[in-house]
Amino acid sequence: MSNLSNQIALYSGIRTFIGKANSSVTSHDVAVQPDNKILVVGSNFVVMRYTAITSVATKSAAYDGDERADIAVLRHSNSTLYVLRGEGGPDVSYPSGEASFEVRRVIPEIFGSLLPAFSFVYWRGGNIIGTPASFCGTYATGNRQCIQWGLIGDIPVGGDYNADGFTDVAVFRPQNGVWYIYQSSSGRFRYVQWGTNGDKPVPADYDYDGITDIAIYRPSTGTWWIQRSSDSGYFTVQFGIALDIPLTGDFDGDGRADFTVYRASEGNWYQLLTTEGFRVVRFGLSTDIPVPGDYDGDGRHDVAVFRQGVWYLLQSTAGFKAIQFGNADDRPVSVRYDE
Repeated sequence: MSNLSNQIALYSGIRTFIGKANSSVTSHDVAVQPDNKILVVGSNFVVMRYTAITSVATKSAAYDGDERADIAVLRHSNSTLYVLRGEGGPDVSYPSGEASFEVRRVIPEIFGSLLPAFSFVYWRGGNIIGTPASFCGTYATGNRQCIQWGLIGDIPVGGDYNADGFTDVAVFRPQNGVWYIYQSSSGRFRYVQWGTNGDKPVPADYDYDGITDIAIYRPSTGTWWIQRSSDSGYFTVQFGIALDIPLTGDFDGDGRADFTVYRASEGNWYQLLTTEGFRVVRFGLSTDIPVPGDYDGDGRHDVAVFRQGVWYLLQSTAGFKAIQFGNADDRPVSVRYDE
């Protein structure tokens, strides 16, 4: 049981089904079913079936540390993040105090002690390519903490690259295909050559070890290139076309990130799910912005789009929902790195 407990401790989004075992089952037995679901038999013959174990290294935009993605928008006119927490509120605002053009991207993940926890973390810098940029965390009170990391022209990326449960400060530099990572708990710097100019970063946990894998999507060939953290090997998957938007998320709740693209010209989500296989979901218009996340907290990412101030959610358990939050020209916040 101890090894299993240690393994489960790496993951979040655990969902259980509780039932009764028959008298022939020994107490505290553990079994892994063919579909990778785990059965744990406790005292009094109580059975728990872990129906969804999502790796914490495949991120969903949650500002308060719970298991549900939060609905949030960045308003460039005042450089303020607005977050809707829970059913109908309360909303929280985080003013950055920056000039509007300097807040270049929001990183909606939990950074732990490296930057203020549960705050608005964003990447800031001017308009001149090659000049320094910084990751900054801002509390609702307006207090701010910044770490200089990367250059304008880089793509800031989230992810937990050292299995401490928190997001690390990291950027992907398209000009040389190098990932520059400052690990949150150890303070160690590492760089990894993975990609070329024109590639789009898609970091997530593809091998189910609780660590974010370095990964890119190459639009010119529609190919995903994944460097596994578990054994430093790699694999490729051809899935998508040049104009698709690559997205990260675990849509079938098996702990592994799935290959997903949004084809705006069709309003279709094309997915190659690691357990459930290929599927196409018709959800969206050509002008919509895809915003995947686990909005109903069931351990599975949901298909979702933002349309001129309205969030349309196709939740895997709770079903369809439309939520008005934000203005038409606000930028919705989700875990995306392709922009």
